[in-house]
Order: sequence, then structure tokens, then C-alpha cells
Amino acid sequence: MYYAPERPPLRFVTPPEWPQPSPAWVARNQGWQPPVGWLPPVDHPGVSLRPASPEWQFWVQDPIAWPAFRAPYAKPAHRAMLWGAIFFVVGIVVTLMGYLGELGGTFLILWGAIIFGGFRLVRGIVAYRSVDATARAGLGAAVRQTRAELDQSAYAAYLDQTARDRAATGRPAMSLDEFGIARDAEPWTFEAPGYSSWSTQAPAGPVPVDSPWASGSTPAAAPAWSQASVPLASAAPTQRPSRRVMWIAMGFAVVLVAGIVIPIAIAHGGSASASSGDASGSSVDGNYYVADHDWKIDNADSCGDAGDRCFVLKFTPEKTCSDLDLTWGFSSTSTGDEKAHRSTKLSVVAGHTQIVRIPDDAGIDKLDYVGLDAANCG
Repeated sequence: MYYAPERPPLRFVTPPEWPQPSPAWVARNQGWQPPVGWLPPVDHPGVSLRPASPEWQFWVQDPIAWPAFRAPYAKPAHRAMLWGAIFFVVGIVVTLMGYLGELGGTFLILWGAIIFGGFRLVRGIVAYRSVDATARAGLGAAVRQTRAELDQSAYAAYLDQTARDRAATGRPAMSLDEFGIARDAEPWTFEAPGYSSWSTQAPAGPVPVDSPWASGSTPAAAPAWSQASVPLASAAPTQRPSRRVMWIAMGFAVVLVAGIVIPIAIAHGGSASASSGDASGSSVDGNYYVADHDWKIDNADSCGDAGDRCFVLKFTPEKTCSDLDLTWGFSSTSTGDEKAHRSTKLSVVAGHTQIVRIPDDAGIDKLDYVGLDAANCG
């Protein structure tokens, strides 16, 4: 991944009484951890600096640039959580709908979707938790790329601007590697420095090299090129966006399952209520057409004032019939053979809902599924 030199993902935290590095130094040396006792180069005679404490946190995450840098590393985890939640929810919903008889004669257990979706969801959650570590590991390559591009650009300007002096004195030009080391030895300043300059000063002590950087959180706003001394305890966590994505994905899965399963469960609630089988017009015999939406199970289980238990069905006819004979079939499973039949006679008016009550007698008290087998208008 790459970052813009003018907005690097990490800020440099200067210890108390230290001068400021240049923006170019910060961009070229992202994450470099100075060794214990290291002091920056200065060109102010008489200035005495004290080394930073061994536990000093030199780098913190920029509140704007770091999320932008880590975003590409978070995308695979976000996709895994999203698709995992979709497959998992679809598998659960289809399986439950089949179990409750909402799919008629079809009963599927989508083990593939459930297992695959659950695996992807868990894998995405685990991956999101390591996004920051993955981004930190990828920062090393980004620093090398940025460092090379900045040095190449500045080196060309250096050769052009020192050509006349080198021709007059016969002094050879620095190599690109020497030029990069000299830039690292550029004196720091107690004022906000300009972005581009170079130095021919030899380094006085260790210069930045590739090394792991210590992670930290982002304190209050400060100049992009460095961060004034701020207690690390005031840092604000930077993993909240990914954490929100995880909870959104999980919440989406829960809400979708609840929104589909709960209404189905309510429709099939009650000890004497039954789950409907296939009630489409094509499956009903007789001379009276009944569509699948014309009747449904009602969430009630009593017959009249006596309080006897019964199946309660709601029937809304599409045609008027003064003598309608409905034959209901009962079974123990949604796809099993019917074990009992009951008939009801109604006088119906098109569009007017009728309540059909079938007493829960000894012949059907242990049967859980009901379907409309025939409808005849006399």
C-alpha cells in the first residue's frame, strides 16, 4: 500500500524540549524507533538535549491518514463478514421455513450455506481484529517506496543545483545512498521547518533504518509533520470503525433472522394451532378455486364459550357461495401422509373473512399440520 508524503499515517511525537524534525524526515522514516540515548542532529551551538526516556512513544496514528492507510487491509475482513452473514442467515431462514411447513412439500436443511456462512463470518471477525497488525506489517514496504521516491526527486534537484559548484571545485557528487543518509542527518529545528531541503552534513550517530514500530493511539490534533508531547493515556482508540462494522454485520444477521422467524413462529404458535401445508389452488380438488392466500392458521385455540380446544382457520373467499364444503386434511409432518380429514360447510361472500373452527378431538389432537384438500360449491 502507499501513502502521500504530505500526509503520512503516523505522527512523530517529540520528547519535551526536543526540536522538530522536517516533514520529509517524518515521511521518510515512518515507524523508525530511535535507540535508547539517541539525540537528533541540531545546528544551534550551546543547545543541550536530554535523551528521551526508554519507554517514550515516538509514533502515534494520525486520526485521518491512518484510517485511510489501513482501509485496504480491512476490506477483505469486511467482505468476509458481509457474505458470511448473508449465507448464514439465508441458510437458517430457509431451513426454519421448511421445518415450519412454509415451503409446502419442500424441506431443506442448507448445511452448506450455514457452515460456509458461519465459517466466513467467524473468519471475517478474526481477520478484522488483526487489521491494525497487518497494516503495521505493510507499512515497512510503503515507507521504503515513499523514501525512494522522495530521495529520487530531491537527488535530481541536488545534482542540478550543485552542478556548478562541483565543476568549479572538482568535488564529486554524493551517491544516492549517501544523499539519503545525509538527509537523515539534516538538523532539526525548534520552529516548524519547510518541507524540502538537504544537507551534506555527515551523520553524528545512528540514522533511521528499518525496524518495527510501536503501535499507539491518536491524541488530540497537532501539525501533520509532528506531534507535541502528549500523555499517551489521553489516546483515543482507532479500531472503533472496524468494530462498528463487525457489530453491524452481526446485528444485521440477528435482525434478519428475527424478522422472518418470529412472525412464522407466532403464526404457528399455540398448542392446538397447526402449520399449514400447500394450500395453493392447484392442489385443492373440487369445483371451487382456492388460492394459497385465501386461508391461514389463526393464532387462537378455543372454540366458543366452552373453551374447548380447536384449530382456528381464517378463510377469505374470492367468490360468493351459499353452500361451500371444505375438506381439511391433517398429518403429523408437513410432507407426510394425511391421517385424518374433517369437513366444514360455510356460506361465504367474496372478500369477507370467515372463521373456521375445527374441534381438536381425539382423532387430530396429536397432528400438527393441516392442509385444504378440496373445496366444492353446491
